[in-house]
Amino acid sequence: MHHSPFVFWGNSEISVSVLEKLKSLDVLPVLIVTGEDKKAGRQQVLTETPVSAWAQNESVPTLKPKDLLAEDFLAELKKVSAEVFVLVSYGRIIPQELLTLPKYGFLNLHPSLLPLYRGATPIETVIYAGEKKTGVSIISLDNLIDHGPILAQSEPVLIGADETTKSLSKKLASAGAVLLKDILPALPQKISLAKPQNEHFFTMTKRLKTENGELVFPFTEENSVENWRIFRAYGENPGAYFYFPKAPTKMRIKVLTAKFSANLFEPIEIVPEGKKKTTLANFLHSFNSR
Repeated sequence: MHHSPFVFWGNSEISVSVLEKLKSLDVLPVLIVTGEDKKAGRQQVLTETPVSAWAQNESVPTLKPKDLLAEDFLAELKKVSAEVFVLVSYGRIIPQELLTLPKYGFLNLHPSLLPLYRGATPIETVIYAGEKKTGVSIISLDNLIDHGPILAQSEPVLIGADETTKSLSKKLASAGAVLLKDILPALPQKISLAKPQNEHFFTMTKRLKTENGELVFPFTEENSVENWRIFRAYGENPGAYFYFPKAPTKMRIKVLTAKFSANLFEPIEIVPEGKKKTTLANFLHSFNSR
């Protein structure tokens, strides 16, 4: 089925997962817009976004604008004659002048069932909140955060008991790509039937902070459920950790792997501050035998 030619805007791993699924469905953008290459890591190596690496591998034309209103960038966008722009985790505010550039505007693929969990961390937040299900919404982008009218929503996506942000992101990316494939051939009808979000029910998520990954220590049965949620939501990024009392101060310990069984949260692999990877059992044994 014919679909409207579109430009894809995205930066992150979830953007790549959506592109991968779209590729498997034979739905590819005519152009990709992604972030500039940036210096990263201790060596400050110039690094491209995950989307840029994907686009290069798939030979999809790519733009990396610094200024979204630069004349040369706008000229390139107009040249491809795309009817709609699709935004997936692009991470920048789109200027008002750009929103009306394509015939059907911008679509935003957001990984929650809007108006719930607007904002920067919908996937992490649903896991931390202990939700049992979530989903994907496709909205028309306006000048407020995740606020525009809803064109389509996925069926509920179940959140498993061991679900992490990474695994749930892949599920939602797949559901979102399928949803996008379904609505692209019928964009005029979908846009005309789009429903405003119910502002009485909206919730907003916050940007990631390092502190999101702090586990409650000492580990007890009472805080096990909360710690397991923290680990699953934030263990991959920004990383889970706890502070271990060590006179005269305290030691920060990263938690790499953990399990939840018999209603108890138990870190397995850890990295004590300034030391090599070990297990919590070995660390406690060597600490107690001093």
